[in-house]
Parts: sequence; structure tokens; C-alpha cells
Amino acid sequence: MEKGQNMGKKGSLRDALLILLVVVIWRLNFVSL
Repeated sequence: MEKGQNMGKKGSLRDALLILLVVVIWRLNFVSL
């Protein structure tokens, strides 16, 4: 159970970072247009 929760937290953190990265890149592209 504990291993599953730790993996879930890491997965959600990675997803949040990926979403943040996509948003930053999208905003930079939007500004450059």
C-alpha cells in the first residue's frame, strides 16, 4: 500500500510538471505569434 501511494504521488507530481512545462511552452509560442 505504501509503495503504491509513493508511486502515485511521484506520478501526479510528474504529471503536474509536464502540464506546467506544456503551458509555459504554449504561452511562449502564443507570445511569439
